[in-house]
Amino acid sequence: ALPIWAVFSRVAADQMTLMPLNMVVFLSWPHLWRADLSAAYTNVTQAFWPSATMAISIWPFVHPLSFKYVPLEHRLLVLNVCSLGIFSYATWVSERKA
Repeated sequence: ALPIWAVFSRVAADQMTLMPLNMVVFLSWPHLWRADLSAAYTNVTQAFWPSATMAISIWPFVHPLSFKYVPLEHRLLVLNVCSLGIFSYATWVSERKA
């Protein structure tokens, strides 16, 4: 098992690098698919911070708990369920702002 500091450093690295990129792509792609750059920009600027704040408030708790208590063969399921919840919230925020 990983030491707790290693888990938190990996989560921090992920949240500072990949999460913002994933969130921008997730929030912009429906508008970019319709070639509406202005709407994509507006959606990202309005929905990014509430969505990113939700993600940042969840992952630092989910990862250590999943590494400590969830068997390896079920860990991906737990992380995918959490991702589904976070991106569902991002979709809700995005649609609410529209």
